[in-house]
Amino acid sequence: LAIANFLEMRDTVSSPMFQGKKRLERLLHRAFPRVFLPLYTMISFTRIPYATARRRAQIQWRVVQAVTLGVVLVAAVVILWRA
Repeated sequence: LAIANFLEMRDTVSSPMFQGKKRLERLLHRAFPRVFLPLYTMISFTRIPYATARRRAQIQWRVVQAVTLGVVLVAAVVILWRA
């Protein structure tokens, strides 16, 4: 985790995509605090083992990506249907 954090801090912190992901992470955690926990929160403020926290973080982001893709597809269908 330390190496992954170093690489993330070194390479991506200033990117708009990274900043958007962090904003979305905070929003989801505020909206669903018992369901969505950022990796940092799991590691720093819980007793969840590292391996479990990493797996859970990966699953959470796959769900977020799938939901986002679904919303985009539904929006595209609605736009095309109305055109």
